[in-house]
Amino acid sequence: MSKVAIKGADTGTGVFTIESPATNTDRTLTLPDEAGALATEAYVGTQALGVGQTWTDVSGSRSSGVTYTNTTGRPILVLVTLTLVGQSGTFKVDGATIQSYLNNDGSWAVRNQGSVIVPNGSTYVLTTTGAIAEWLELR
Repeated sequence: MSKVAIKGADTGTGVFTIESPATNTDRTLTLPDEAGALATEAYVGTQALGVGQTWTDVSGSRSSGVTYTNTTGRPILVLVTLTLVGQSGTFKVDGATIQSYLNNDGSWAVRNQGSVIVPNGSTYVLTTTGAIAEWLELR
């Protein structure tokens, strides 16, 4: 049988409290079978979309038909604005079409905008016959 130990630091003054649920149902907490710490609120906050990230205008370094990879270590949000005159476009993540852009009327320009979440490690590509007016990434 495994041992359970709860230890306090000699210099600590905080209180560690364990309470039972307010029901008659048993609860089981299974911890990972490895050394280390559980995810803290601070850790989760650094992994959540938008926390500690800023909008970056990458319009000058992005092109239609080029596949990019999110290597930031966390999800990013991509916001693309296209100017279409009887043109179309698609935004794919890992090969799946996530966003489509379309203007069937060739007599006037339409600005189409869409945003897509790209998970860490995923590839993403915008393919369009229109003009990329703006490409922002929350990274």
